[in-house]
Amino acid sequence: MRYSKSKQIDGLVKQHIREGWIFVKGKKHGRLKSPFGKGCVTIPSTPSDWRTPLNFARDLRCIENEVALDLVSREHNHGSNQLSVCMCDEGF
Repeated sequence: MRYSKSKQIDGLVKQHIREGWIFVKGKKHGRLKSPFGKGCVTIPSTPSDWRTPLNFARDLRCIENEVALDLVSREHNHGSNQLSVCMCDEGF
């Protein structure tokens, strides 16, 4: 199945689906849902900007970082502190 006309975005989507992310088909755009229930990202089917693959990758990293920080927080605080920090401004 092809998720986007962009080869970079299509590859990222396929990689994340193999890692357990869930693809949800929409009327115009598909969405990738995190397997941990922490968020979802809209998949641009026909990106018109050269930065779109970079922004899409950043959005995925942001959700992954949030999940990782939440797991670390739960481990150290035994679940008493919910952390929702997004570490996605790394050079963009």
